[in-house]
Amino acid sequence: MTHRAAFAFTVAAIILMIVNIASAATCTRGSDDPNYKFSLDYNASTEVNCNWLTKNVKKSSGRIDKYCVRGAVAYACSKTCGNPACTCADAAENIKPITVMATGNEVSCSWLDRKGQNSPRTSRRKAMYCNSNDPTIADGRITQYCPSKCDVCNASPSVEAYVSNLDPSKFNEAGLSICFDLTNGFTIAQDSASLVITNDGDSISVTAFEYNTLLGQLCTEPGVVTTDGKMDLELRADTTSGQSIELLTSVVAGSSTVTVNLLADNGDVFTGIARVSAQSADIGSVQAVADMTDGSGYVVLTNIPSRTLIVSAKGGGNEVGFAGVVPSSPGSSSSIDVFMTTFKAPSDIANNNFSQGTDGWLLPNDLIGAGGLEKVTIEAHKEDVGPGKSGGRRHRHRRAQSSLNDYDLMVNTAGVEGQTSVSRTFNVGDGVTEVKVRYRFQTNEVPGGFYGSKWNDFFFINIRTDKSDSFDSQARVIAAMNDFQLTDFDESTGEMAWEELSLVLPTTSDAIVQLDVGVANVNDELYDSSVYIDSITQVVTEVKVRYRFQTNEVPGGFYGSKWNDFFFVHIRTGSKKIQKTKNKNVSSTRATAAMNNFQLTEFDLATGEMAWKELRLVLPTASPIVQVDVGVANVNDNLYDSSVYIDSITQVAVW
Repeated sequence: MTHRAAFAFTVAAIILMIVNIASAATCTRGSDDPNYKFSLDYNASTEVNCNWLTKNVKKSSGRIDKYCVRGAVAYACSKTCGNPACTCADAAENIKPITVMATGNEVSCSWLDRKGQNSPRTSRRKAMYCNSNDPTIADGRITQYCPSKCDVCNASPSVEAYVSNLDPSKFNEAGLSICFDLTNGFTIAQDSASLVITNDGDSISVTAFEYNTLLGQLCTEPGVVTTDGKMDLELRADTTSGQSIELLTSVVAGSSTVTVNLLADNGDVFTGIARVSAQSADIGSVQAVADMTDGSGYVVLTNIPSRTLIVSAKGGGNEVGFAGVVPSSPGSSSSIDVFMTTFKAPSDIANNNFSQGTDGWLLPNDLIGAGGLEKVTIEAHKEDVGPGKSGGRRHRHRRAQSSLNDYDLMVNTAGVEGQTSVSRTFNVGDGVTEVKVRYRFQTNEVPGGFYGSKWNDFFFINIRTDKSDSFDSQARVIAAMNDFQLTDFDESTGEMAWEELSLVLPTTSDAIVQLDVGVANVNDELYDSSVYIDSITQVVTEVKVRYRFQTNEVPGGFYGSKWNDFFFVHIRTGSKKIQKTKNKNVSSTRATAAMNNFQLTEFDLATGEMAWKELRLVLPTASPIVQVDVGVANVNDNLYDSSVYIDSITQVAVW
């Protein structure tokens, strides 16, 4: 086995070295590769470049017809051969440039990998035929006819359009022209572009642009500029080298100013350091970030549209806050208060599945909304929700197991404009490595017909520990109705499917976890929205080893004797490396036993075999290194061998 493995490695190394000899072809759209050379049919030792194809005007047509059927030539000489898309294609199946040495048969390029890409035979064929300069092997021209199979086409540069003066991930200034450019040095052909701009359902078509010949980009004329809100852009144009391009993107622009006031739990000005993140409720990836380090208790955000803005804040003392606002009109100044919620003391009530109602949960002071509606209630669990229900996307996060206490927590806006939120703080159990929250969102705005509007209700779920020092060490989802596709909702009820949020716990084993949940009515008190929590699940990770013992002492007749062969299976772990067993940070478990520790009936008397057994170790909350030690021993002589078998080592999550 050892020699065979070494031989296989050596052959692979040789094959790799041979394949790398192949001359590469590079394609640049609209031009020929000046460095590429190919051999001639009548003289394999003569190599010419792409210019040779058209050097003799009288012969150019015949040369192109004759040599451009070679895929590598068509690729490298893309302009001359009429291959503007830089297609790297092998010669047609009826062209047979390969003469098989063993049989003399002439075959097409597809023969090279007919046994499959990963077949050893494919590697041998490519090594032998793709790179040979032996004139008996198709005069060394196989790579030119079979560039795709022989892997000699270098990746050609791609071309993509982009908005060059605006940032799709930021809030942009209103009133700016919209400019476009291309990647990799490509330029937009003048008078080839058309643009459709859609804002709040209204579309305009643009065909007149200001063209910058120096930069090769085009911009909308002064009368066509960024306007308040989300703008969907659809550009179609051609490059100067003949490719058609298309760009579908969105930008957000505005002219309003929003002052974010940070407040402590008691309503006082929050004076600690904090980072404020604001995101568009129309495109969640559009964000603005501002740090408050001067103790003033506020930050100012600019270029905000008069659409829903979701604000989140993280304090230096592990405080968090969430809120939403809609500026009253373009160019206005607005303010929003964000209460920085501190990390609470853990509850000693075990109620992550609502079997005890809302006990152990921190609820809002004003539990009753408009018309006597309750903001927080316990509801019977509904599993079959969301678009398509039984066939819906909810199956992505199907319940791992059913619950005897089948209830959900519903947090509801209850006819009140603004936010309703709850929280729960609890100690995690021993060996817990991850906390998961199963949730779903529902809004009456969808069946009410307001999807896509500025009445863009939102929700948030945030998981943090007492050791969290930034949003990066937390898990959260903060999203509004318009962040999703309409098809993500059951349009008759506004319900979405169940989803899951999880937080892998830090290395400490005594973590305290806090869950914050909220939902908000935006811009009015109509058309309520809700967020449902199914359960909070603590995940314990285990390592399992499946093993069995066998000894020839049993069929040899020595059961119960002093020739008492033994075995051991030992699982151990440390937080960073395998520690000495006296280290208190080490978790371990083991199975150590000798033949006589078992009843004779536990063995197959004819073979000395025992049944499979399982050894399990619950891992600590750290991401540890695990070591499994296995051994077996002949006792008192070297006769009648014994064995221990390992079937598998598996890591599993126990819910």
